[in-house]
Amino acid sequence: MGSFVLLGITGNLMAQQPPEVGSAYRNGGSYPYMAKNNDPAPIPAFQTSVKPRTEYGTENYVAVWGGANLFQDAGPRIKDNLGLGIKADLSLKDSTDFAVGLKIGHIWKPDSITISGEKSPVTFLPSVEGEFIYTQNSNSSLGWNGSVWYGNTNNTATADLTQKFSMNIYALTANPIMRIQWSIFRPYIGFGIGGAYVEGKLKTLSGNASINSADYPEYNGNYSGSTDLLNASEDQFAFCFQGIAGTDIFLDDRWSIFAEYKYLGLVGLEFNKALAGYATYDFGDVYGNHLVVAGIKFHY
Repeated sequence: MGSFVLLGITGNLMAQQPPEVGSAYRNGGSYPYMAKNNDPAPIPAFQTSVKPRTEYGTENYVAVWGGANLFQDAGPRIKDNLGLGIKADLSLKDSTDFAVGLKIGHIWKPDSITISGEKSPVTFLPSVEGEFIYTQNSNSSLGWNGSVWYGNTNNTATADLTQKFSMNIYALTANPIMRIQWSIFRPYIGFGIGGAYVEGKLKTLSGNASINSADYPEYNGNYSGSTDLLNASEDQFAFCFQGIAGTDIFLDDRWSIFAEYKYLGLVGLEFNKALAGYATYDFGDVYGNHLVVAGIKFHY
């Protein structure tokens, strides 16, 4: 008799034990062993997998990006190659083309700055990256209004011309960058220096010209029309630099997306085969390209 009573009490206690962790959720209930006064347990608050990146140390990253080369600026001028007295006032027409790139970088994490004995939520992260940039200027044109004299002042020509050209720019730069970490955001600013390989091609020359020559009167008159310049391709190397400003937004502890503005400047760029070799188009001290890009970055 006693054994039957003991078994009944034991069975009753076993029936009242809480289910294993998680089984109540799988069955649509709450955690009864966490409840007080028979109240249902609160549902845990939503938590994102994104962590403040100040929790992480030194890291490396790779990134790819794409965007637009919105417009260009330069102070172009013309150089007379043969001493004919070619003079011109040049103006550059902007073009909008695509740009793509690749980054490989390294970031150092110093100790967080302390404020009144407490660590700041903001961390400064010095970094350096190598970057490859490819961009086009495919629909640009140079307009110029100038004059030519040769022999003496009795031989003159004036012209109002437009010459189309295109460029493919391949640049490699080393970029020191300072980043500021705040939660999942990482704004940054920096600069880069390096070299660029430029493929240039001068295209159609069109417009109006007027010739007044005492030595060659058979050429006197007004002319208009266009001509395609053959063998006017020219490749060259140029020193380049860039200014960079942007921000990362972390998706998780490995991936981030970013957007940035880049000013890519080419120094000493010129086309020596302009006007079939009679003149050089000098793009001034700096030929600037304004790029707006976005990309994705992997941190490891």
